[in-house]
Amino acid sequence: MLLNTQLIRSERESKNWTQQHLADVCDVSLRTIQRIEKTGEASSESLAALASVFELPAEKLVASKSDQPPLYMKLFEIIKRYAGSVYIHTLTGFSTLLLFFGYLGLYMGYYSGKLSLDPLIWMHFAMILTGSVLLTVNLMRPRRKP
Repeated sequence: MLLNTQLIRSERESKNWTQQHLADVCDVSLRTIQRIEKTGEASSESLAALASVFELPAEKLVASKSDQPPLYMKLFEIIKRYAGSVYIHTLTGFSTLLLFFGYLGLYMGYYSGKLSLDPLIWMHFAMILTGSVLLTVNLMRPRRKP
C-alpha cells in the first residue's frame, strides 16, 4: 500500500529522529524506512509499526489520491530503475562504434584517395547519440533538495 511520505518524514523530523532511529523503534530495517520515505510503498506490518510509533491512526498515514504522484512519474521511475543503465550502455557502445568507423572511414579514404562524406555522417550521429546519453544521465541524476 502507498503511504503519505511527506507526513511520515515530517513526523520523524518533528521528533528529531534519524531514519536509523525510526527503523530501530519500529523494529524494521533502515532500508525499509528509506524505501517508505522515498516511494511510499509499505507492507501492512510496516504501516502498523509506524502508526503505533507516531501514535496516529493508520488511515492517516495512507496516501490519498491527491498525494499519489501522477502516472507518468511512476513510469519514469520504472524506466529509470530498470532500463536506464541498459539504455546508457547501449547508446554509449553504439556511439563509440560510430566514432570508430567514422575515423576508420576517414583514415581509409584519406590514404586511398577516395574521401567521402559517409564517415562524417557516422561521426555526426555518434555526437548526437553521445549528447542524448549525457542528457539522459543528467536527467537520471538524483537532485538535491533546496
